[in-house]
Amino acid sequence: MTSTRKPDHETAPSSRVATPEEGAAVLLHVLLAATHDAVALISPEGLVSRWNPAAEQLYGYRSGDILGRPFALVAPDDPPPGPGAAPTEAVRRHASGDSLDVEVKRLALPQGWLDLSRDITARKHAQRYRHLHLQVTDALFEARGLADILSRFLETLGQTLGWNVGEIWTRDPAANALRLTETWHASEPRFERFAAYARSIYLPNATGLPGRVWETGRMVWEPRLGESDFFIRSEVAAEAGLRSGVAFPLRAHGDVVGVAVFLCCDIPPPDETLTAVLETVGAYLARALMLHQGLAERSEQDRPFKLLFDSAPIGMALLDQLGRIDHANPALSRMLVRPPRDLAGRFLFEFLHPDDQGEAGRLILELLDGERNEVILDQRYVRADGTVLEVRCTATALPDVANPMVLALIEPLTAASSPAQGAS
Repeated sequence: MTSTRKPDHETAPSSRVATPEEGAAVLLHVLLAATHDAVALISPEGLVSRWNPAAEQLYGYRSGDILGRPFALVAPDDPPPGPGAAPTEAVRRHASGDSLDVEVKRLALPQGWLDLSRDITARKHAQRYRHLHLQVTDALFEARGLADILSRFLETLGQTLGWNVGEIWTRDPAANALRLTETWHASEPRFERFAAYARSIYLPNATGLPGRVWETGRMVWEPRLGESDFFIRSEVAAEAGLRSGVAFPLRAHGDVVGVAVFLCCDIPPPDETLTAVLETVGAYLARALMLHQGLAERSEQDRPFKLLFDSAPIGMALLDQLGRIDHANPALSRMLVRPPRDLAGRFLFEFLHPDDQGEAGRLILELLDGERNEVILDQRYVRADGTVLEVRCTATALPDVANPMVLALIEPLTAASSPAQGAS
């Protein structure tokens, strides 16, 4: 029988099938290169054996600088991974020494473990500042009188953010200069000496850090007070160990009526979320100062309005520039099961269900600032007996430049329901 063997050039080339180990290695290589998460392969001894580009970017170590070195350089407090561990949040360390908030998923492997992490610093900052905003708002809700409002604001913000000294500066028309209206400081003698010096001086217009902010109307972050060309208290600040500071205007209706200053040993770089919190709370403080300075005096012409107001069958509240109840009619008092003396001077937001407070506060401020003419909201109010009342609130800004106020009309939608969860 004649052979029909094909020539060598027509024979299909043979292909070798990759072993499972080789396939896994290729898959891991693709994963390391393509994923946006920082990925590290850690040996049983805790040494870094693989390090992807995203890890280089997140932690600041190039592969050649960290391979073979302890993973504890970036994760000094991480416990060994357990089986089937769920994603967790952790604080890691950047090559520069800065802290990083990360979300971590770790997988145990025969050759050690795989560590996947992603940066959640921005998310954590936003959570912290939302909590800060609630803390400051709660403190202002509980305050009585201007001095108490300013003092609670300075103490709450200073303690929460780890700042050491807080000040409120206002203009003294007689001296044509800025003076210290309220101050707070951490309980150390060095800060008391600095605060005593601040109470003893006046700042001519446009002088010093408060004057700079008053003149420009802009927030100032100063990481090195000693090198600033406009911070005139550098020597006494250095003696107290105060090296950094932030100052921001207290502005209402476009006018600066005060300046808040915070000083500390070290201040972080500014970010949008914290800046927004400071600006929002600064608007509350500005209105408090305006009320104290007699810029919201009531006229005798209000009497006819008061008669109509008090006899209305639906709930009505007149809110001042801070959102506090200037006057509540009997219908609202009955609706909330609270006597008029328990309503006057308190924030209307206080009586809202906790989940409804944030949006209401923001919209009231927009009304007072002229950004809106009217707001209609379906809300839940918590009555004195703990039951919840669903209402429709129509809030309207009253057109008075010298005395901006809000009229809130509150009409029940349903009968009161069971006590609110989490309501105080």
